[in-house]
Amino acid sequence: EFGGRQIVDAGGVFERRDVAAGKYTITLRAAGYATQSTEISIAPGSLNDRVFTLGRAGSLRGRVTNERDEPVANVRVVAKTMKRADGVDSDEAAIRRHWSDAMLGESGTTDQDGRYVISTYPDGPCRVEFSHDDYNTEPRDDITVARGSELELNLKLAPGLVCEGIVTSRADGGPTQRMLFVRGLDAENKHVQKSEMSDENG
Repeated sequence: EFGGRQIVDAGGVFERRDVAAGKYTITLRAAGYATQSTEISIAPGSLNDRVFTLGRAGSLRGRVTNERDEPVANVRVVAKTMKRADGVDSDEAAIRRHWSDAMLGESGTTDQDGRYVISTYPDGPCRVEFSHDDYNTEPRDDITVARGSELELNLKLAPGLVCEGIVTSRADGGPTQRMLFVRGLDAENKHVQKSEMSDENG
């Protein structure tokens, strides 16, 4: 990354011509492959032509059910490195990570049979979080999957608490449609992140 992002073409080739001389770290990320970072030095007026080889990432799969052993669809499953899991993102960063995880295969969603796949499992021990609007968010810590291998992790979810209310406008006090973003703040529930849009009745 030269202070930005570059997408390779169908042949795996990328090129940047607006790079000043100096030292850089190139980070390569692709769905299904382990992330790789390499430091390079670029001399003035030079062409740095390199071949990078990416190894297959580990993958995590499994099935999510409820207390009656019924499959639960639309459960979001996210793998986070332990360092990242212990940190606290801003609301904007949390939303940005949500889309990044999905695009690079570091998250998954269960199908109608409750099955999910994370095709790009990060290196090192991770926290795997299972979340659904109708169930308690369940984290599993220190889950490691070696590069090129596959691990199965099944889980049962318990029903969560229900939060209901009406969103009103400060201007006229009437109901209004707004995006609600709920985050846990203490040590026990800081991994909880849920969002919902209020309807036309607030």
